[in-house]
Amino acid sequence: MTAHSGKEKPFRCEHCPYKAWERSEVIRHTKTIHEKNHRSISCTHCTRLFATRRQLKEHFLVTHSGKEKPFACHLCDFKAWKNIPLQRHVSRVHKKDHQIIPCPQCDKLVATKHQLKRHLLCHSGFKPYSCRMCSSTYKDSSNLKIHVKNIHKITDEQWKDDWKMYGIYKNSGE
Repeated sequence: MTAHSGKEKPFRCEHCPYKAWERSEVIRHTKTIHEKNHRSISCTHCTRLFATRRQLKEHFLVTHSGKEKPFACHLCDFKAWKNIPLQRHVSRVHKKDHQIIPCPQCDKLVATKHQLKRHLLCHSGFKPYSCRMCSSTYKDSSNLKIHVKNIHKITDEQWKDDWKMYGIYKNSGE
């Protein structure tokens, strides 16, 4: 039942509690969630399969594009692709009265000393994460992962199996 109309969504999934206003939405839901053999759209960068182009597009953006996540938490270094996960993060992580620590070099606010230390790397120019295959360096391990996957064509499965094999290590800072 919705808060606005007082009516219940008329179409139900026969496999789970999902309900929708239109039958086509239940059909789409069933194919994408419950029918694994319907996943026939493959990613050209890895072995993952998807039921819809929209799912493939979102997967590519998150996994292979190398783009920065546009929604950033104002209290820590958390970033998200969409606003809803950011809001969920803020309510779960920061809903208590956390100590807010300002960066001494810019307007950034963080919640922990560890986050401040990590943030200060952007001011120092120090990049502690290196790729052993080409010696490219990054301040953040997630940017290194994107580099290894996009430049050296390492798949998600290869990365998960043994990321150390691809030369990921943390410099001592000297």
